[in-house]
Amino acid sequence: MTKIQTIKARLHEMILSDQFPGGKLPGERDLADLLGAGRNTIRIALQELCEKGLIERHRKVGTLIRNSVANPDKKLAGLIVRTEGCPSENCYHHILTEFIAAGYSVQSVSTTPISKQIWKPNKMVETAIRKLLRTEPEILVVDGYVNGRIPLIEEIRKRNPIMIDFYDSPRERDFTGVWFDYRKAGYLAGKYLIGRGCRRPVLFSQFVPPCVRFNPDTYVHHRDKLIIEGFRQAMAEGGIDPENTVISCSSATAQEHYRIFDRLTADTRCMPDSFCGASDNLTVKFMRFLIEDRGKIPENIVFAGIGNSQWSGESALYPFTSVELHPELLAQAIVQQAALKQEKRQDIFIEPTLVERQEKQLNNKHCRT
Repeated sequence: MTKIQTIKARLHEMILSDQFPGGKLPGERDLADLLGAGRNTIRIALQELCEKGLIERHRKVGTLIRNSVANPDKKLAGLIVRTEGCPSENCYHHILTEFIAAGYSVQSVSTTPISKQIWKPNKMVETAIRKLLRTEPEILVVDGYVNGRIPLIEEIRKRNPIMIDFYDSPRERDFTGVWFDYRKAGYLAGKYLIGRGCRRPVLFSQFVPPCVRFNPDTYVHHRDKLIIEGFRQAMAEGGIDPENTVISCSSATAQEHYRIFDRLTADTRCMPDSFCGASDNLTVKFMRFLIEDRGKIPENIVFAGIGNSQWSGESALYPFTSVELHPELLAQAIVQQAALKQEKRQDIFIEPTLVERQEKQLNNKHCRT
């Protein structure tokens, strides 16, 4: 056996014998010292174990044991959720970590391919979900987004899943879940802009496909609808006409929707005195369009966002105030619900908070998404 094969076999054995408390492996440096190998050898061995589905490696979280075979006596939690993109990836990491810390084994199926291609059936996702259901997980956590497009969703519903994030489906929800309070998030962002003296604020929504946006069944609990409602409430309380402050999606394509940025930044009659993206990256996109159309970001514009992500944080090129949704609290609440019998579960709404930041001068030519 090569050195890499030897290390991989040793790690596999240690995982199966439950030698890593909490289901989390030490860092590469510690593993190298423990096993007497170079960090590159450890890294390759871990990558091969990851490809086999035994572990998952995540930035800022670490290496987590994934396969329930490693812990056959533990309760199994099945996650059918988005695992890529901000903030979905962050939520997934917190949920995974909380379940492992609570003594569960976890098997995950990513619904990201479905959310990226809503109208295309995905056989790989369907096969993975079918395999997960055959293991009879004690707890199922299911993403509410494009819920009606998830394969085998009717079979999943029969197992009383815990739904998360927001519910986007053409049928009534008949089970409980843990939800971000998006309406409160929109309200906090709007109140912040009014508090800064803004009188021409704009909230810019994400692109929502027309089949969802103009369907009252699928749009009724959508995150962007809730954010808009909260923002409009703040505008009305501040004496500003809510109808003139929101740009919601009515375009046929995402390209058409985001071309509105051009009109906002190129025409002085449309220029707002403040801007809030329904997600942080939209606020940064608007900054980029300002630079491209005007050569710089005007100093008198106030910015806000929703998500408190890396786009708005202190490490960003242009930090701005954003609403924190608290995915760590969402994860904790999910595990709390998992400990209850289905009939005793109740909806939990995670309260957002405003994270205010001092805006700083920007080297405009570097503002890019």
